[in-house]
Amino acid sequence: MKKKIAAMVLGFYLTGAFGVAYASPNSTSNVGQIEDKATSPASTTEDGVQVSIVAIKDTAGVLPDSRFYSIERKIEQLQIAITRSEEKLSAVKAQLATERAAEAVIMSDLGKEELAGRATTEYMEVLASAAEHINNAIEAENEAVQTLDALNEAYRRSEDILKIIKSRSLRKAPGQLLKTH
Repeated sequence: MKKKIAAMVLGFYLTGAFGVAYASPNSTSNVGQIEDKATSPASTTEDGVQVSIVAIKDTAGVLPDSRFYSIERKIEQLQIAITRSEEKLSAVKAQLATERAAEAVIMSDLGKEELAGRATTEYMEVLASAAEHINNAIEAENEAVQTLDALNEAYRRSEDILKIIKSRSLRKAPGQLLKTH
C-alpha cells in the first residue's frame, strides 16, 4: 500500500513538474515583437521612444473603472506592507508608479479624465515615495559603512590593547599564564 501511495505521489510530482511548459520572458525570437509592431498602433513620445498600446495595457493591469480595482489596490498595499528592505520597497513602488502611469494613459484614451487625473496624481505620489525610499537606502548604506569602519577601528584598538596586556603579563609572570585554576 505504501509503495502505491509513493508511486502515485511521485507520478503527480513528475507530471506537475515536467508536464507544464511556460514561455520564457527572455525569448531570443522576435516574432512577438514583429506581430506587436504590425498589429498594434504605437505612439511616439517626445524623446522618440515608441510605446505600443498593447504594452501599455499589459503594464496597467486592472483599470480604475473595474470592480476588481479595489482588490488589486489592497494587494498592492499588502505587498508594500510586507516589503522590509528600502531598496525592494523602492523597486515595488517604482513598478506601481509605472502601473499608475499606464492607467492614466488608458483612462485618458477612454475619455475618463477624472480617473486619469487620479491615476496621474497617484503616479507622482508613488514615484516620489519610491525616490524617498531609495534615498533612505543610500543613507542607511552610508551609515552601515561608517558603523563598519568604527567597528573595525574598535577591533584594531582592542587588538592593540590585548597585545599590550599580553606583553606586560608575560614580563610580570611568565609561568603564570600557562597555569589554570
